[in-house]
Amino acid sequence: MDTVIGEEEFSRYFDLAISLWPSQLTLDSAANSAADILDDSWLQNTYLAIRAELCGAVEDWDLQVSSTITAGIYKYLCDKAEHLVGVKVSRECVDKYAVMDIVDHYENWKVLRKETC
Repeated sequence: MDTVIGEEEFSRYFDLAISLWPSQLTLDSAANSAADILDDSWLQNTYLAIRAELCGAVEDWDLQVSSTITAGIYKYLCDKAEHLVGVKVSRECVDKYAVMDIVDHYENWKVLRKETC
């Protein structure tokens, strides 16, 4: 059974989740050498810290949605990092609708878009 979230609710949780990310994001998830593979990237460490913060402060539905959207933001940034390694971007550059598409493709998640209501 899919978990369904409406676009407006998604937007509220997206705003909450993106506010937990630093204002400047370093796109460094792609490893360029064997040494990089052994060390966690800044992006991965940031994502894991945000997940830990959410787990310690949020419960139930809020935790499920916030964690899922945070994972979507992380995937979006990792995808961007494949082409822009070492570039710093503002968190405002994270495309909410691209993250929505990512979450919509997760198993057991469905984002109900306004135009489909």
